[in-house]
Amino acid sequence: MAEVWGLWNDGRQMRLGVPLSLVMTDSYDSPASGLTVQLPWQGLSPEFAAVQVTEGEEILFEGGIDEQRLTLGEEGKILSIEARGPGAGTVDNEARPQTYFRVNLQELFYRHIAPYGLTLETTANPRLLHFAVHKGMTEWEVLEEFCARAGLPRPVTIGRRVWVGPWRPGHTWQIGGEQLPLTKLEVICRRCAVLSHVLWRTGRNDYVSCVTNRQFPYLGVLRKRYVIPPSDESFDPRQDAAGRVREGNLQYRSVKAVLPGWKKVQLMDRVLIDDYRAGGREYVVCQVEQRLGEGNTTAVTLADPAFL
Repeated sequence: MAEVWGLWNDGRQMRLGVPLSLVMTDSYDSPASGLTVQLPWQGLSPEFAAVQVTEGEEILFEGGIDEQRLTLGEEGKILSIEARGPGAGTVDNEARPQTYFRVNLQELFYRHIAPYGLTLETTANPRLLHFAVHKGMTEWEVLEEFCARAGLPRPVTIGRRVWVGPWRPGHTWQIGGEQLPLTKLEVICRRCAVLSHVLWRTGRNDYVSCVTNRQFPYLGVLRKRYVIPPSDESFDPRQDAAGRVREGNLQYRSVKAVLPGWKKVQLMDRVLIDDYRAGGREYVVCQVEQRLGEGNTTAVTLADPAFL
């Protein structure tokens, strides 16, 4: 049974009890896991700095509190807490504007991401001869931009680990059968996400250079984007255009599956669905939502790993 603990900055902690409702989320496009929890309460509510969710000896979530609310109504006093995991610091803080020369991935990660308690796992350590951090970029956007310039996949945060590299399947889940039945299945096709062409301006102020989406020609989608490349020497317009097309393709087809109970599914896990409506193919986990309320459920959002 999940229990919630309130934490202070001086190391003290207080048991808050068993929650009335609880939702934990992880998403591949955000470095910060999320928590929303409601608990019955008596008396005054101390202001906590962080919150922890445990099940036995296992820590399911730990992160700083964004908002704490005490509500008095017909159901009595309810303590509500919204919190995010340690990766929140990388999106809440702006990076110092500066220019790097001959900087590699590990050096950049050490300066911008590691101070927030995250560690790097990667199969490569590419170096850029020139890389600019512009005013207004968050620490996480610096890492994302570096990876895009270096031709690497989008970084993904799993717990306190940041994975940068090709899709490396974790656990494989076979769902939809007798062992892991489904309570709900949605197959979503977003034509609005697909780009047909991305064009960029060359030195002659024209837009003749183009990347064409060859994955979904049968859709008949015409959706163009025009890009003015920055003056940064490390910027590869063709690589940038291909990344925009690939991101749209990733969002085109997704599957949402709801499983009864709490399953220890992680981002980037491999999923096989025993249901013809899902197309009989393998998927990668892009979002996990674990919910406690009128019964425990685990909802996963799946995408085609070919476009990661």
